[in-house]
Amino acid sequence: MALDYDGVDDRTSFGDIAALDSVAALTAMIWLSVDTYGGVDSYPLVKGNTDNTDNFLVGINSAGQVVVTVGDGTAGRPKGTWTGPIGTTTWKHLTIVFNGGGAANADRLKLYIDGANQALSFSGTIPATTQASAHQLRVGGRGTDVTASSCLNGQAAFLRAWSAALSATEIETERWSTLAARTSNLVIDAEEEIDYSGNGHTGTVSGALVAAGPPVARLAGSILV
Repeated sequence: MALDYDGVDDRTSFGDIAALDSVAALTAMIWLSVDTYGGVDSYPLVKGNTDNTDNFLVGINSAGQVVVTVGDGTAGRPKGTWTGPIGTTTWKHLTIVFNGGGAANADRLKLYIDGANQALSFSGTIPATTQASAHQLRVGGRGTDVTASSCLNGQAAFLRAWSAALSATEIETERWSTLAARTSNLVIDAEEEIDYSGNGHTGTVSGALVAAGPPVARLAGSILV
């Protein structure tokens, strides 16, 4: 199953997860099906509240391009952009991988869509660690930035995050796993709002409704085709 977000003010909030702050490696992934693109930028997955407080962010702009960020405390925030477009009404699996020890931006921040590494155009310098953010991890929209142009209009499911940089092979395994296959460094594993990681990060749903999910089913560990 998934949660359906109305593109106006629906969100799911998982709290301020300290395990994602000030880390040199991070992987976050989610299944998304976008109904329409936002007016400016929509934020289907974010830990942050404003540009200068974002810990990390996965956004989709009005052209359907995917924008990924690891914040450095500046309003401009360094970012990578995939030209896409991601497309609408089709399930896509998105993964952001951050490795602060990388030599260049392309080594530090990667975007995988349906298991494939995508070329990003960068602005700014991706930092060596995520910043400490007192703001919540959210699906559907960012912090107090709740407008029709900044909220996800579509469905989302199977949010997972680790304080580690997963490999391409691990990402492909997780893409089809009904529960997280890698448990080391696992921070959250939430199909909808319930966290199955054992870390107690079950979220609070605001407005989003239960809907049909991506081609993965939690029940019986099966893959739906």
